[in-house]
Amino acid sequence: MKDTAAAKKAAKKAAAAASLPTWRSWGDQWEHGKIVAFSAGGGIRLYADYHLDDDGGMSCLLLAPRGLSVVRAARQLQRFFTIEQYRLLILTRLPQAKSRVPALAKLNQKYEVGRCRLTL
Repeated sequence: MKDTAAAKKAAKKAAAAASLPTWRSWGDQWEHGKIVAFSAGGGIRLYADYHLDDDGGMSCLLLAPRGLSVVRAARQLQRFFTIEQYRLLILTRLPQAKSRVPALAKLNQKYEVGRCRLTL
């Protein structure tokens, strides 16, 4: 009876492990500059890649020293995600900003002409 219970428990663990998401090779991504490292202080480090998976999420790994409170680690993780939200917000405006570069270049040229006239 103990053998069947142990076998069921092992089968359950194997099924749970099979359903977990698989991590890509961090070493390959690190060499190609695809991983971002974030040091949050207190020994907490967070690593993230910006490649979206099939569900639209990105992989991240939080490393915290032993004995650190879970609440503090979660706060640092929230801090990272807040910074990430601002980064994405800025990136959504980047195409519009790039489209205005020619107009800004013309204004800069007019400014330089006016500045040269005033200094003569």
